[in-house]
Parts: sequence; C-alpha cells; structure tokens
Amino acid sequence: MGETWTITRAEGNVIHEIGNRPAYKVLQETFAGLPAEMRERAQGNLFVGLAVDDTATSFAAAIS
Repeated sequence: MGETWTITRAEGNVIHEIGNRPAYKVLQETFAGLPAEMRERAQGNLFVGLAVDDTATSFAAAIS
C-alpha cells in the first residue's frame, strides 16, 4: 500500500524517519490516502516490510 520509501534513520528495529520525515507521520498520511474500504481492512492489521536488496527492481515476497 502506498509508495516505496527509504528509511533514513533507525535504531535497532525502531524506525524513526522515512524519507527524512517522522516515520509515524508518513504512515499516518499513507493510511489517510487509502480508499475507505482498504483503510477499514488495514485498521489494526498493518505489516511493514523492509527490503534487504536495495538494488532489486521488485520487492514481491518470496514464500517457500
């Protein structure tokens, strides 16, 4: 959902900034920009994934 972002500041597993902006603000704006049906489905059920290979052209999850 939303755009692909770059994490610009983190400590351990806590993300502080995304794209040089407060992470919570980016998440809030992304969530608010979703269609109502998608917001309802995502409410309380968000998963944030981190791409390990920043040179990849696609970040689709691989399930084995």
